[in-house]
Amino acid sequence: MRTDVQREIVSQLLSQKKYDGIREYLQVMFGQNDVVFESYDGLRPRLFKDEDEHIVMLLPNDMDTVMEGTVVDSIKDGTIFDDANVVNNTAKYIRMTTLPYNGLMNKNIDEPKALVSAVGSVVGTMNDEGRFGTEDSDLENGVNAMRDLMDHSNDEKGAPIKLVANYIDLKKNGEIPRSYRMSLAKIGDEVKDIDSVDIDDTIGPDDYRELKLTDECGSACAPVNEESSYDNNYQNDQSVEEDQGDKEETDVKDIKEADDMSGGSNTSTTDSSSTTADSSSATDTTVAATASDTNSSTTPEEVESSYSDNGTDNAEVQQEGFLTKKPKRLKPIPRDTIAYITVELNAIKDSNDQAMLAGYTCSKLELVDFYLNCIDTQDDRYIVPHTRQYLVQMQNELNALLTRILQIRPMNKMDRIWKPGVTLPDTTWR
Repeated sequence: MRTDVQREIVSQLLSQKKYDGIREYLQVMFGQNDVVFESYDGLRPRLFKDEDEHIVMLLPNDMDTVMEGTVVDSIKDGTIFDDANVVNNTAKYIRMTTLPYNGLMNKNIDEPKALVSAVGSVVGTMNDEGRFGTEDSDLENGVNAMRDLMDHSNDEKGAPIKLVANYIDLKKNGEIPRSYRMSLAKIGDEVKDIDSVDIDDTIGPDDYRELKLTDECGSACAPVNEESSYDNNYQNDQSVEEDQGDKEETDVKDIKEADDMSGGSNTSTTDSSSTTADSSSATDTTVAATASDTNSSTTPEEVESSYSDNGTDNAEVQQEGFLTKKPKRLKPIPRDTIAYITVELNAIKDSNDQAMLAGYTCSKLELVDFYLNCIDTQDDRYIVPHTRQYLVQMQNELNALLTRILQIRPMNKMDRIWKPGVTLPDTTWR
């Protein structure tokens, strides 16, 4: 009897479009009133969460008796709260598996809430049983809507509104509620931010290791912590030159000390000076002959230009040989990642645990997608430590785990089922 009274109350309020009264009913019966009811020129009722996580229910202006009855039952039983979470999680799943989740975080770009809300309105269609977002076709439509909004949101002014209007089966010349239309207008700016994310933004400094290259092979053939052969050879040459310089300085000091001790013999000094003079004169003669030969064959300008050309060529050779592009060795994704997520999946206690584990799973899933892209495109900037078969298997397992995580309905103590409802007065005659 009491159930029939509740149903009659909700039915009367809905038929008269007294949405404030329905919100009061939800507050009394379930302890929640964060539901916004809007009328629109659509074909079927829709349920989703907006940017502020408020539940929005779009009701067609023209509903038949059967459709109105299913909406009344969903409000009376409170299933709209559970269905709203399902639709919101489905929209998050589409966002996590479609958008560059890690890239957005690495570039400090906010989550595209308006885009997720728009996809939720496409997913949250009511079926014949009065439930929202439970059909496979709803998920497929959501994925297609996400891709179309990403590709065509900035084609013309008001493009997101037109795209969403087509997906939610809006009647010709029909109007979208003002608050919903204002949210859709933000999608263009969110898509621009997403387009600014490059594929390299998917990985951060902690996801790879720098490699040193050798000048012989020009690829990642040297150990990670080992210097290149060019640097080693250069250091060895420098040490040899320093040793030779120190030895020459020592010899000069010894000769001076020997001269001081011998008192500076005139004979030896004369012989050494004569020998030095002969050698210097011979050197001068040779240099003069060489200079005359050079002057006879080429001009000084040509000689100078030849020296400069040789210097340029040597510099170019050095740049080509030693300033090659260094690839990055990507860090491996351990196999125990799947086991860790499975253990944490069974330990979810509230919505916060669910959101954190979903984000962690999504980050690993995006890394796997990035590794597969490097393998498929043969990107020589990165070295992938896994085979393609290993990555495909991990991708499938991560997708399955993410679906399971978002399907969980954690029983939070702050939810409506833990809040005491108001007991209606007993009106029976005693």
